[in-house]
Amino acid sequence: MNIPIITFILGNPSYLKFTLSQGAMFCDNIVLIGDSSNENTCSLIKHINCRDLSSKKSELLKKIYTHRSTNSIDFDVNCLLRWFYMEEYMVKHKIDKAVHMDPDVLIYDNIASTLCKLYSSEEIAYSIMERDSEFDWNCMGSVSYWTLNGLQSFTNFILDYYKNRQTELDNLADSFFKIKRYGGISDMTFLSLFQRLHRETVKNVALVHENKFTFDSYIGTSQNSILNEYESSNLLGILTKKVVLKNKKPICLNLKMNKNISFKALHFQGQTKNLIAYYYIGDLGFMIRAKHFVKTLVFFVFKKHIKNLLTLKT
Repeated sequence: MNIPIITFILGNPSYLKFTLSQGAMFCDNIVLIGDSSNENTCSLIKHINCRDLSSKKSELLKKIYTHRSTNSIDFDVNCLLRWFYMEEYMVKHKIDKAVHMDPDVLIYDNIASTLCKLYSSEEIAYSIMERDSEFDWNCMGSVSYWTLNGLQSFTNFILDYYKNRQTELDNLADSFFKIKRYGGISDMTFLSLFQRLHRETVKNVALVHENKFTFDSYIGTSQNSILNEYESSNLLGILTKKVVLKNKKPICLNLKMNKNISFKALHFQGQTKNLIAYYYIGDLGFMIRAKHFVKTLVFFVFKKHIKNLLTLKT
């Protein structure tokens, strides 16, 4: 069975051609749910306009959604809608199992095949990280495995909160902002709450599997499944796991196991997106890579300049 890898994004950021083209090196069934701006970004993948995946459930979410976050409304709504679009795509194409990949993830293997083997008898698996407090939204779906039944359970869970449990969301948001300045209620909130309710059935892709490989939750932290798990470094001014490419495969020292662990995927959230070209192993043309490199260089020079100004001010 050729399990699809499904990703979602609106817009066409410069890093997208890197993640899609590298994904196509390892999997011939990548589906981008997007819009007209990214339909020609990569000819090696299948593109579906999200408008063609509108459903009663996704339209209901748009209608009843209430915003409780410092992020933009569009950003948080789209982060939720992706799960509904993915569900509708699976329903329309009679797909029982699929893998979700964030658009800022670089893969280094056929992760669909690997995840299906790992979780052949399971319904859901995503990144579950150790948390410091009750209000750490510690789960991420950046690389995740879903059966249709599992995904439908999750989207129903989201809708139930917005239809019937708005007061609980208000309380969660109030408690969250007492200890944190940025963030709020997002799809990570629902992934975390869902996992806490289904601890036995939601599996953790961020663990070390077969004593040799894992899937990155987020490269910008030494944590993967547990705190201070991997060796870290400061790469171009950004704190990251100290990931190196060996024979075009990423590895990093696991401090708990005292051995190098292979990463089948790396997740570049936030400012770490600027490192995507650095870890890219494909064959995009020189000018495309050079353009992205210059953009990244400008970002880091500007970032350093701002830091210096702030230092002088203090």
